[in-house]
Amino acid sequence: MIKVDNISKTYELDNKDKVIGIKNISFEVKEGEILGIMGRSGSGKTTLLRLLRGVEELDEGCITVGDATVHAGDSQFYYNQLKKETAIHLQRSFGIWPETVRENVLRKLYARKYFDEESTDFNVAESEFGDEADKILDMVSLTDKADHYAAVLSGGEKQRLIIARQLAKQPKVLLLDEPATMACPKTKQEILDAVKKINEELNITVVVVSHLPEIQRYLADRVILLENGEIKKDGNPDEIIDEFLSKMEAPVDIENISTDKTVIKVEDIYKRFYLFSGGEVLQIKDVNFDVKKENIVSLIGPSGAGKTVLLRMLADLELPDKGKVVYEVDGDWVDISMPSMQRMDVRRKLGFMYQEFALSYYATVLSQ
Repeated sequence: MIKVDNISKTYELDNKDKVIGIKNISFEVKEGEILGIMGRSGSGKTTLLRLLRGVEELDEGCITVGDATVHAGDSQFYYNQLKKETAIHLQRSFGIWPETVRENVLRKLYARKYFDEESTDFNVAESEFGDEADKILDMVSLTDKADHYAAVLSGGEKQRLIIARQLAKQPKVLLLDEPATMACPKTKQEILDAVKKINEELNITVVVVSHLPEIQRYLADRVILLENGEIKKDGNPDEIIDEFLSKMEAPVDIENISTDKTVIKVEDIYKRFYLFSGGEVLQIKDVNFDVKKENIVSLIGPSGAGKTVLLRMLADLELPDKGKVVYEVDGDWVDISMPSMQRMDVRRKLGFMYQEFALSYYATVLSQ
C-alpha cells in the first residue's frame, strides 16, 4: 500500500542555513495496517506526513501510495496523484466551513464528484449524498451534532468533523497528525474509537503521528521512532514506546505558592448558547470562585463543558449574560467588562493562549 524509498527533505532558511526535515528514510506499510510515528518535537514527524500527502516536494527518493508514485524532481502532476490517494488531518488546522456539521460533510462529498466545494448545490448534495453523509457522521459519532454549527463544537468534536470530511474523499490512506491531543479523556477515546472503526470497517490504511503513548498502544499495529529526521527504530508499539520514554527527563516538582490575597473574583456568572436549529448547546450558570495572587488555578471538565468560554469571559473576550468578573487594581475592584482606564491596565497585563492558536508562517520566531 505504501512504499517509502530513501526519501530526504531539507529546508533552507533566509540566512542560507539548512534544517534537515527527513534524511534517508525507507519503510513500507501494508494495506489496512495502522502505522504509528513517534518522536520528540522537531524529529520530522509532520514533515514525513506532509511528504506522504504530497504537499511537500522530495529532495531525494521515491514514495508510492496505492496507484500513485512520485520521485524527487517530478512535476506537480505526480504530487496531485498522491493527494488523490490520501487524506490528512493536520495537527492544529481547523479548515471547516461556518455551517452545520452535516453541511460540512455534504460539501466535501459534493466536491468529490464535482471538484468544487465552494459552489456546492445543497439540493443536489442532499439528494445524491445525504445517506452517505449520515453514515459518515455515525462512524465518527457526530450524528447528534449534525445540525450544530461548526463554530460551537468543542475542540474534540471539531477534530472528529475534520476526520469525517476526510473520509468523504474515500481515501486509501488516512494521515493523522496528533488527532486527539486537545481532547478530554472521554472525547479522546471517542476519536480513537472512530479511527479504529474506520480502519476495521473500511480497511483504510492509517498513519498516525502522536507522541502520546496511550494513543499508539491503542491504535498502532507497529510504530516507527524518529530522531533528528532519521528512523531510530521500527518495531511493536510497546518496544518503541519504552525506547521513546527512556530518553525523557524525570518531571521536576515545582514549589506550590499559596497566598491569601484575592486578585480575581468570578461572581454569579451565567452564559447560555442556543441554536435555533439545534436547541441549547451550552449553559454556564452559578459559577463563583476566587483566584489568589501567584496561585495556579486549573479548569477541568469534559469537552463542551464550557472551559474555554469561561476562560474567554475571564479575559473579557466573551461577555456573560449575567454576573461579572472583577480584578483587583491598587486596592480597587475593576469590572473587566466595563470601560475604564483601570480596565485598560488589566487588559494590558493579560495574556491569552488560544487552544486553536495561529502563527504567521512567513515570520521568524523572534518577530512573532
